[in-house]
Amino acid sequence: MATKKPKNTTRKPSKKSAPKAIGKGKRGARYTTAQKQHVVDFVHEYNAIHGRGGQSQAAKKFGLSVLTVASWLRSPKLSVSSKAGKSSVVPAGINPKVAALIEVSDQLRKTEAEVTKLRAKYDQLRSSIQSLI
Repeated sequence: MATKKPKNTTRKPSKKSAPKAIGKGKRGARYTTAQKQHVVDFVHEYNAIHGRGGQSQAAKKFGLSVLTVASWLRSPKLSVSSKAGKSSVVPAGINPKVAALIEVSDQLRKTEAEVTKLRAKYDQLRSSIQSLI
């Protein structure tokens, strides 16, 4: 008689792998400053591209609580790294306006310097004329 093989009860891993969590998945896991900074940088980069939603995406990607990510974002110890740059903090669509504002500011500074020179020349000519009268 032939014996029946038992059914395979082990599950095959899915093709879609889960995002790699930073911590060990235990309560009270401790994270290094570098790990926290990596998450904060991810949030700023995501927000720079998409405008918002970086906090939720970081929580999903790294297997963290949204509240944990929020507290790291508020932390003064964790700042925007030079890799992300300050522009990543600025919402999308504002960068062209900031660039235009800087350009106008530069033009104003140049024009004000020219006005100062012209006013000095005017005052000098006026005083030389008044001395003749």
